[in-house]
Amino acid sequence: MNIKGAIFDLDGTLLDSMHIWHAIDRSFLEESGVKVPDNLSEMLKKKTIEQCVEYFISELGVAQSKKQVMKRLNELMRDVYLTRIELKPFAHRMLDRLKEKGIMLCVATANDYDLTCDALKHLGVLQMFLFVTTCGLLNCSKTEPKIYNYCAERLGLKPDEVLVFEDALHAAVVAKEAGFRVVGVYDRSSEAQKERMKEVCDLYIHSFDEDIPLL
Repeated sequence: MNIKGAIFDLDGTLLDSMHIWHAIDRSFLEESGVKVPDNLSEMLKKKTIEQCVEYFISELGVAQSKKQVMKRLNELMRDVYLTRIELKPFAHRMLDRLKEKGIMLCVATANDYDLTCDALKHLGVLQMFLFVTTCGLLNCSKTEPKIYNYCAERLGLKPDEVLVFEDALHAAVVAKEAGFRVVGVYDRSSEAQKERMKEVCDLYIHSFDEDIPLL
């Protein structure tokens, strides 16, 4: 198999951060005086950060502008991402292994672009990626293949020459259907989707210290 590139999701894949996302969303809604739905995590899991902001305002009744909500969420996230968020165990080693094989790396995330770059720089791995792109920059979500196709085109590769590392089932399904090779990455937040992920993905790993026979 001639793999030449790899696309990494950020939260829940490279970073051990999904639990922080859930806490930040709840904290923001509580400080805004809004009742937090019991199924908040389920409602937000397929949304980009921009779509989350729209949901908070239009569906939950947050009485602020989109700009104000985004600013406050970024403040809350930046503090946490630059002080408490870590790479998943052995993620740095996996990136090193891929780079040693000459595989081009990039990041495709639903998170904020500046926050993503700052977090990766803080963790000492930003320089390992050729580029970072986000759903916000491309005006899309991971319920469609636009962000993956963009990455492949920018890398100058065909989808079947690229590995996509994802922790979320909906994103893995989209990438797989678009012709990419998909490595499912275990995360506590997606425990309930684990068996389905094993069915969908070309490979499913619990840790980045596992072998990747697709390489």
